[in-house]
Amino acid sequence: MFISIAAGLRIFWAFLVLGPASRFQAVGQGGASHAMTVAVGCAILLAGSGFLEGFVTPSELPDALEISLGLPDGGGLGLTILLRTPRRSGRAKLPTSAPTPATISRSPARSPLDS
Repeated sequence: MFISIAAGLRIFWAFLVLGPASRFQAVGQGGASHAMTVAVGCAILLAGSGFLEGFVTPSELPDALEISLGLPDGGGLGLTILLRTPRRSGRAKLPTSAPTPATISRSPARSPLDS
């Protein structure tokens, strides 16, 4: 659930902080495709967990068999996180959709009534 929330917040942040791009371009560049990959992965994980909770947990299967059916679900998540997480060297970099000091306007904000 928290992984899905983080993916949604990433899309929302790209929508909120545009920079010089249009909203459509900002969301596209801000990681919408990455967030959709996360959402599909979470849906697969949810389906596997739902199967385990719905059919395996209430069954009269031996504990060893229940555990052996549940390990691939949790182990697959752990391996996916371990193998698919990008490694960063040096300092952390800002996302491409975040405004930089060069794109932030230094002029004071004007009210519509200031005309």
